[in-house]
Amino acid sequence: MTYCVTHKVHSLHIRGHQQSLTMITYFRQLYFQGIDNCMAELEARFGERNAALASALECLWPESVTFLDMTKLTAVTDLIGMKESSVVVSECKVAIQFLAKEFDPQCHKDLLDLCRILYPLKATFPNVYRIYAAALTIGVSTATFSTLTRLLTPYRRSMTHTHKANLVLLSE
Repeated sequence: MTYCVTHKVHSLHIRGHQQSLTMITYFRQLYFQGIDNCMAELEARFGERNAALASALECLWPESVTFLDMTKLTAVTDLIGMKESSVVVSECKVAIQFLAKEFDPQCHKDLLDLCRILYPLKATFPNVYRIYAAALTIGVSTATFSTLTRLLTPYRRSMTHTHKANLVLLSE
């Protein structure tokens, strides 16, 4: 429910204003309509699905409390068609121990650095490597709204989940 509906702010007629409206009321209505439009844009860009992806990406960082927790990684694993199984969970447990020894917060600054650690052991940790490779293709950043507008074209927003999943698989 929008702010205008909740607070019973009446919509304005573009061509002819109602005579009973004061200028302050008029500008308030314009202000709240602008806020409603901004909120709709923010919800479209940063909805539940994108929040789940951001949470899943956090689980890939060794200093995270939920490091490689398969229950938290479902947003990424669903993209690559990986189901939670005992093999994948066991592989994650071994990878946690390995990465805990190899990870140095002074040297390793991003997921690409962790992927470089895992690359020589791609055969040892195939599922964990696939998760990291998929995460690197997602491209979550702290981009400005102008950058997001340029990147999030209507075509890219309208891509189906299957199409995005296929692009992730092609990137591996």
